[in-house]
Amino acid sequence: MVLIPTKALLTDDSKQKVFIYKDGKAEQRSINLGISSPDGNLVEVTGLEPGDRVITSGLKSISDGQRVNAAEETSTKAKAYSDVKEGA
Repeated sequence: MVLIPTKALLTDDSKQKVFIYKDGKAEQRSINLGISSPDGNLVEVTGLEPGDRVITSGLKSISDGQRVNAAEETSTKAKAYSDVKEGA
C-alpha cells in the first residue's frame, strides 16, 4: 500500500485510476482506495509501487500511452506507507 495525493485520482465508470509517468509516457493504472489522511490531501491505495511517479496535473487532457513531459510540479512519487509513518 502506498500514499498518493488525492488530486491525482480519476474516476471512470465508478472505477478509480491514476496516471503514472513511465518512460516518457502516461500509463493508466487501476487502483483501490484505502483511507484518507486527516487533512484529505493523501490517500492510501493499492495497485502502485513505492516510487511510481503519479501525474497530478493536466489529467483531463491525458490519455493512456500519450507522450508527456513530467516536471516535478506535475508529478510526485508514491510513498510507501511505512516511509510516511516514520516521518519521511
